Amino acid sequence: PGVCTSLFCEDFESAATLAPMWTVRTAGGNTVKLDETMPAHGRRAIHFHANPNTNLAMIFGKIAATELRQRLWGRAYFRVTPQPPAGHTAFVT
Repeated sequence: PGVCTSLFCEDFESAATLAPMWTVRTAGGNTVKLDETMPAHGRRAIHFHANPNTNLAMIFGKIAATELRQRLWGRAYFRVTPQPPAGHTAFVT
C-alpha cells in the first residue's frame, strides 16, 4: 500500500485532489470529483455524474510514462445508477 512498482498506478482512494495528475473536462452540468460515498476498497473513488443527453464528463492524464503515451490498459470497477437506457452508451473510451 502506498508504493507503486509499475509505470502507472492510480486508485483515487488515497488522493486528496485530482490535480496535478488529471485534467477534468465537463459540460452540460456534468461533474467529476473524488467522493467518499461509495469507494470500492478504500476511502475514496472517482465519481462521474452525467446528466441525460449530455456527453462530457472526462479526465485526461497530464503525466504519463513514454511507454504509456500510445496505449493504456487497466481495470475499472464502476456502478451505474439508474440503469442506462437501451441503445448505445459509452462508459470508457
